[in-house]
Amino acid sequence: MAIKKVPTSPVEPITARVSPEAARRLRVAAALENLSTGQLLDRLLLTHLPPIKEMLSESPSPPLAQASKKAPKPTL
Repeated sequence: MAIKKVPTSPVEPITARVSPEAARRLRVAAALENLSTGQLLDRLLLTHLPPIKEMLSESPSPPLAQASKKAPKPTL
C-alpha cells in the first residue's frame, strides 16, 4: 500500500492540459526526485516564473479610460 504524502503548506488544485510527451517527462522527473507530479510542477513554476509584481511592472499599462462628463440622471 502506498503512503500518501500530505502537503505541509496549502495547495490549490488546478487542471492543466499538456502534451503526452510533457506529461511523460513530468512523471519521470517527479519519480526520479521522489516527488508527486504536482510538487514538481509547483517547483518548476516557482523557479522559472518571476514574481507577480515583476510580471506586472514589466507589462505596459493600458491607457486610463476617460470618465464620462454627462450629468447623472435624476432619480424619482
